[in-house]
Formats: sequence, C-alpha cells, structure tokens
Amino acid sequence: MKQKGQGLVESALVMPLIMVILLALADIGPFIFDFFTAKWMSARAVRAASIYRPDPTFRTCLGDATEAAGDTFLIRASWDLTMTPNCDDSPLSTLAKREPIRADLHLEYWPIFWGEGPWEVTPYTIDQHR
Repeated sequence: MKQKGQGLVESALVMPLIMVILLALADIGPFIFDFFTAKWMSARAVRAASIYRPDPTFRTCLGDATEAAGDTFLIRASWDLTMTPNCDDSPLSTLAKREPIRADLHLEYWPIFWGEGPWEVTPYTIDQHR
C-alpha cells in the first residue's frame, strides 16, 4: 500500500544519482572524443614525419608533422606535439638511420564540472621511417 509522499521521497533519493551521472557524461564524453582525436592527430603527424624528405622549400620535418596533425576540432583541450627522435633535417639525424619515429601529442583537457586543473594525457603513435 502506497503512502502519501512516497513518490516524492523516492525521487529525492534518486535525483542526486541521476545528476551525478549526467554531469559525469558532460565531462567524460568530450574528454573521450578529444583523446581519440588526439590519437588520430599523432598518427597523422608520425606518418608525415616517416615519409619526410628534406626539400629546398625550407619546410622542416617538425613543421610538416605539425601541419599534418592539423587544427582539428578539439572540444576543450590544447595540445603540443613532440617527435622522438628529434625530427631535425640534418643528414646525420636519426631519421636518416631508419629508426622508428614516435609522435607524442600531449593533451590538456579542461573539465567543466570535475577537477580543479587540467586532465593531462599523452597519446602516441610509433612508425618506421620510410
């Protein structure tokens, strides 16, 4: 048998849980989107570095890799690209030795509801120089 106010009490107990779930989705969803976008950007950057050949247009390997990563739409994040080994253009560089190239794309995500500072993650991709 239902008593008066039972529905109100039940909704008062469940409502905070529903709000926490919705707020978590509002931050975690865009973070996951930005993470996989950054992973894709690092793959594009390492691919550009792996096929890079010095040319007379004064374009650098890191410049090509950064351009290939592109200004992709990230929801609430900033990024910084690092190439390992150093993606320089000297003839004695490690790229000339055909060693694997690693692109680290450091991502800082600024959540709306959870946490005081940025969430930091560094997806990376490794490819063999061609």
